[in-house]
Amino acid sequence: FSLVLSAQNTQSIDLNQSIKDKKGLTKSVTFIDHRPDQEIGNIISKKESVAIKFATSDLKSEVEKWFTEDNKNSKGNNDIVVLLEELKIFETQPSGNPALKTKISSFLKRNDKYYFVNRFENVDAFTLKSTPSAVSDKIALNIATLIRDSYTKLPIGSAIPEGEIFNYDSVLMKSLKLFNTNPLTEGVYENYKSFRELNPKIEYHTVKNKKNEIVRIANNQDLRVADMDLFGFVDDGIPYKITPIGYLEIFKDEKGLYIISNRGELMPQNSSGATVGIMMGGGIAGVAIGMIIDSQTRKNRNDLGFYNVYIDSFTGDYVYEK
Repeated sequence: FSLVLSAQNTQSIDLNQSIKDKKGLTKSVTFIDHRPDQEIGNIISKKESVAIKFATSDLKSEVEKWFTEDNKNSKGNNDIVVLLEELKIFETQPSGNPALKTKISSFLKRNDKYYFVNRFENVDAFTLKSTPSAVSDKIALNIATLIRDSYTKLPIGSAIPEGEIFNYDSVLMKSLKLFNTNPLTEGVYENYKSFRELNPKIEYHTVKNKKNEIVRIANNQDLRVADMDLFGFVDDGIPYKITPIGYLEIFKDEKGLYIISNRGELMPQNSSGATVGIMMGGGIAGVAIGMIIDSQTRKNRNDLGFYNVYIDSFTGDYVYEK
């Protein structure tokens, strides 16, 4: 009876998503489980606590077998290393809704050195009605997506010595121009990569009104450029992120770059509940907006649902913490 009850109160994470490398670039995937706490957490379902767990304690072998089975005929040369850093269920406050914090990164390994490729660091929010299987499926999807996206992404930053793999953040930060240059280069940035490298698009410029407020972005022919096709800009030494509701000032603290906003503003939905636009590196393509949101006013509105939304230092993706 105890064995049956235990099985009923556990939801296994099935790694059954496809992680086939369609271009055949990858020879192997090596998995490192570097979580400080191996317990993921529980979900309350039908008034019972259900533990979310991987089907095996040997997660390294399971993931590497998963890749091998999906890529039996691969003739690639790349060795991808996947580092699972955090995977934890927690309750959001004050609602008590469950949420899933995930942090997982990938690297290209060459000659005993690692080159950063990709990272997923985010919080997935669920409702009290969410099933354990919905949470376990989301975990599997996050891992599969990170692996698939890593096949074709180009590495960034300096090589990371093998002994520094768990300290990759600080090693990479020293090599990125964005975090080692002051003042920042003025101009309009087409994407996060160009911002990270402080390489503005010389064909674009900001346009101000009589009050010296930036109202739009234009090209050399002074024709308006769709704002949301761009990442942001630096004006008078201040960086701004282009968002669906305006130009938000980018701040910096010990954790990195951030804007003060929330999911509702950055991922707006239409009346049917569908997200508007296509999220691409922290932006929604094809929307023309304008106006700089008053930063000081927004700073004072944290108690109204706004909070720090970080911008991943390496990928430029939004990192939600709630």
